[in-house]
Amino acid sequence: MFCSNCGTKNSDNAVFCEECGYRMNAETAAQTNGTAAQAAAAPQQYQAPQSSANFSASQTYNPSPDKPGRKAKPILIVLISVIAVAVLAAAAWLFLGKSGFLSAKSAEGLSAPEVTATAGNGFIALNWETVDGAETYRVFTYDKNTKKYTLLADVPQGTGYTIKSLKNGTSYVFLVRAGDGTVWSPYTSENLITAQPAAPPAAPKVKAQAANGTVTLTWETVSSAVSYKVYAYDTAKKTYTLLATVK
Repeated sequence: MFCSNCGTKNSDNAVFCEECGYRMNAETAAQTNGTAAQAAAAPQQYQAPQSSANFSASQTYNPSPDKPGRKAKPILIVLISVIAVAVLAAAAWLFLGKSGFLSAKSAEGLSAPEVTATAGNGFIALNWETVDGAETYRVFTYDKNTKKYTLLADVPQGTGYTIKSLKNGTSYVFLVRAGDGTVWSPYTSENLITAQPAAPPAAPKVKAQAANGTVTLTWETVSSAVSYKVYAYDTAKKTYTLLATVK
């Protein structure tokens, strides 16, 4: 009796094929006995033996062949991810660097300018030395009660600014910040400067005593005055000539 699955010749009373394990039944035996001569004459095909898992006749094992580039796909994904991260990092670096967050200046800041104040009649003149790296300066007033700064002016490349129309006898507090357009010197109380405009002192009451070829001038002291200047006045030319400074 021949196996209808693999064509192997088995004993007439075999229940399973001795070669492939296929189940042999009476119907199969009848069919194969009737065609024994044809089966014997036909060339036998090799059929790989089934594994111990007993695959059915309709099941076939078709392992997928190795495909070129299959292992390269994960590497390509990783490479694309690395490039994307690099691009994002570069963009962040440019943005933060331009905004000053990653620059050395942002960590240290620009030095605050050293400011001097000269008070006059209704005005205060601020002057300062240039700061390395600074491109502009900002002048602020500071309110000690509200602890707020108010911007008065931007002074590009300047070293001085005069605040006018101030009230004499009133103290004013100022801050000058140096900057390069991105980084600025800090807001600190150490950099505040206070000044008080004042009206010029009253003219002293002068007495003159003439003598032989001389004139002696005397006057009473004036409060807040630290020096006195003596002038000669030419009534014809209407000009003053400084004669002396008395302290």
